[in-house]
Amino acid sequence: MAKLGVFSGAELCRILGQHGFMSVRQRGSHVVMQQRTGLTTITVPIPMHREIRIGNPSIYHPAKRTVS
Repeated sequence: MAKLGVFSGAELCRILGQHGFMSVRQRGSHVVMQQRTGLTTITVPIPMHREIRIGNPSIYHPAKRTVS
């Protein structure tokens, strides 16, 4: 598996948006994006920071199921 880089919150929102996720709400510095597929909904919280470690489990695991 290729080594993943460091992304900003805005870059992650853009990348997930290209893969069918939609921004559903924002509270403070966190944006919540969702993708609805059939009977399931995948929810990914994204902190809008300058640098986000991509190994962050709240971001990486739900998004991995749909983007990979």
